Parts: sequence; C-alpha cells; structure tokens
Amino acid sequence: MESKAALLRSLVVHRHQYRKLITQSSNRLHVYLHAVFPEAEEAHFKTLLRIIPQYPTPKDITRSRGLLNIPRIPRKVRADIITWAKQTVGVPPETYKWLIQDLCRQRSEAAKKRDEIDAILCEEVRNHPYGPILLSFPSVKEIVAATIIGTVKDIKNWPSKRKFKKGMGVYGTVRQSGGKTPRNRHGLSGDRRCKHALFMACLAGSRSTKDNDFRDYYFRQMDKGKAPLQALVRSMGKMAEIMYHCLQNAESYVYQGKYTR
Repeated sequence: MESKAALLRSLVVHRHQYRKLITQSSNRLHVYLHAVFPEAEEAHFKTLLRIIPQYPTPKDITRSRGLLNIPRIPRKVRADIITWAKQTVGVPPETYKWLIQDLCRQRSEAAKKRDEIDAILCEEVRNHPYGPILLSFPSVKEIVAATIIGTVKDIKNWPSKRKFKKGMGVYGTVRQSGGKTPRNRHGLSGDRRCKHALFMACLAGSRSTKDNDFRDYYFRQMDKGKAPLQALVRSMGKMAEIMYHCLQNAESYVYQGKYTR
C-alpha cells in the first residue's frame, strides 16, 4: 500500500516539475514575442503558441501561405495575425528566432512528458484501493486523488480525524501575541500539495451546478456571515472529514441531502 502511494507521490512531484517548466517557457515566450510580434502577443498569445513552433517570426508567418496547415484557428484571428505580421513594429526577429524555437521545443517536450505522467497516474489511481473511493467525491479527479493518496499512504496510520486533517493541511489553531485576545487561525503544517488539491476540489465543488455536500456546506457558511475564502477553507475541512470516514470504512461518497437556503 505504502509503496504504491510513494510511486504516486513521486509521479505527482515530477508532474509538478514539468508543469513548472511549461509555465517558465511560456513566460519567456511572452517576453520574446512581445519584442518581436507585440500585436499578436497581446491579442492572441494562446493561438500564437500553436503557430510559432512552425513559424517562429512574423516573416515566417507572412510566407506561410495563410497558416493553412495550422488547424482550428478562427478565420478572423487568422486574418488578423497575417495582417499584423506584415505590418508589425516589433524588433528584427533574427536575433530571437533560435531562442523562440528552442523554447517551443522545451515547452512541447515538457507537455508531452506531463501528458505521459497523467496517463500513468490515471491508471494507477483507478487500480489503487483508495482510488474509486476518492473518485466518488464530486470534483475530485485522478490528479487530486493521486495527490491525496500520496499523502495518506495508509489510512491505518491516522488514528484520529484530527490528525488526518492536520496531515492534509486543513486544521485550525489558536495564536496569541502578548496580552492580545487569542485568535483562531488556519494552521501552517501539513502537506502543501495536498492542501492545494483539496482547495481546488472544494472550489470546483462550490461552483458546481450539481448538488453536493461541500457546495451546501459552503453556502451554509456564507449564510452565517463568513467571507467566501473562509467558507471555502471550512469546506476543505468538511471534505477531509468525510474522506477520513469513507477511507476508514471503505465506502464511496454518498450525497447526504440538499441544503435549502
């Protein structure tokens, strides 16, 4: 059980590294394209990311015969990019052409590796004893489930719900400085990736149009006067509690009933 969890945790860490590399490459491409082709970079950067691996500079775009071999580009966007490429006020692109091509290659390779890891993670989670239980929760997908399994390892290692929540990074603590009144604060311990995974799952659950306990709990906290972020953090605690119960009893998540406001 723990060896499988260690594998999932390692894959999640590797996936995070490749995602970080993709973000870094995209940010650097923002800088170079802003210098070379500022018009398209500002208006259609995501579309430009699909074009520049084959046509890295405005001159290459103008010689591309209308970008016909780049699919799924709206006609107006295609026409705008070609027109701007002919009239761009960007710096001469020869200096940046090799850098843009190299960054595109790095970004493409990182995205391919990330997708390969995603496929392995999905298969491993579905075959893990805790996988179907966690996937039964609303808005919990394979990547979130893999992150949680990598932190939990074996539910028998967690003797109480309180320790489980602390390990997941979702717990409250009291802080006091000098003679000031004690204040309840969110704890800083626990696994950072697991906390982020729970946050994203609860955020998606609170915005979902489908009924689920976490959406109901979020609105109950809002009706009590809590700020949206406070209500979301409390929903994370509720999700951790229900997960602990389901994993301990090997039960799938079942919706308890609609909350009427």
